[in-house]
Amino acid sequence: MDDASHTSLVVSHHEGFLTGRFTGDEPRVRLALDMYRLVLYLLDSKEADIGSFDLQGKTIEDAISWIRTSVGKFTGIDVSGEYNLRHHDLNSHPVGKGDFFAIFNPDDFFEMGRWYVFADRILNQVRDQLKIVAPVRVWPHHFDIAILHEFGDGGIQAGAD
Repeated sequence: MDDASHTSLVVSHHEGFLTGRFTGDEPRVRLALDMYRLVLYLLDSKEADIGSFDLQGKTIEDAISWIRTSVGKFTGIDVSGEYNLRHHDLNSHPVGKGDFFAIFNPDDFFEMGRWYVFADRILNQVRDQLKIVAPVRVWPHHFDIAILHEFGDGGIQAGAD
């Protein structure tokens, strides 16, 4: 089943971050997005902050450049290949067309982050009660939060859109 799980994120309760997966080889790193402040963090395998990038006033291209430089510098991984955002169809949003990231109303970002944390807690309770192994995930192409679990012959998602 192609569910784009390889692009999914998880909610970190204590930080209010959306975090990606760790890179495969040592030294392992992963990216985290502070949902409240629009700051990207590069975290090491012990979750220590080894770099940050404030997205406000920056473009997606700026962020990709910072990611390439930071991940490459820390891990030695060559991340110079082409990165295609079209898979997530961001072109309909001004940021996807080259505009800058901006927080016009910080309260809205804080509230949105709180709702993700709340939904994640509820879905983790469902996951635990049903003994589902799969994690609660956020899919970045439309930021829905769900559990992907197969019952019988097909996949059923329990989540919030």
